[in-house]
Amino acid sequence: MGPRETIVFGKLVDFSSGQEVTDHHRARLATIDEAAQALYRAMHDAEGSTSPDGPRPEHRFGSRKMAIANTHLETALMYIRAAIMEPG
Repeated sequence: MGPRETIVFGKLVDFSSGQEVTDHHRARLATIDEAAQALYRAMHDAEGSTSPDGPRPEHRFGSRKMAIANTHLETALMYIRAAIMEPG
């Protein structure tokens, strides 16, 4: 269960859409999270910085351009997750 999910009457529900989170949604979200983690690792390797540990680490980069890329990646992930949870 993610931090933005709540349980309503025994069902897992997405916080933003109010839609029930199915196994299909979880599989899609997990695939996106795995790809994002691989990209974050590559970004840290390219910059020479260390990747933080933990389930939801906050990635910090030393160079301005990599920090901007990080912001764009966070924004993209937000929209991807919202698109996955859209009804229909």
